[in-house]
Amino acid sequence: MSDEDVKPKIGVTVSCGQESVTIQMKANTPFKKVFEAAEKRFNKQPGTLRFIHDGNRLQPSDTPAGVGMEDEDVIEAHLEQLGGSAI
Repeated sequence: MSDEDVKPKIGVTVSCGQESVTIQMKANTPFKKVFEAAEKRFNKQPGTLRFIHDGNRLQPSDTPAGVGMEDEDVIEAHLEQLGGSAI
């Protein structure tokens, strides 16, 4: 197998507040695995964080290649806000 046959991995950093975690992943791997690892690392319940890259919300089925991510890009994780009203 030549070096060209090996799918390169990219390092993606997920930040949540003051904490961050860097995850190595293949460019064609769906973010679902990254989201699950980040929620576990940040001690959050599954589905309670939303993930943003370059101002766009990422979906679990998206991939780094599909959204144009490069090595060392950062994904911001925020707590999902539901409901509420102005007082």
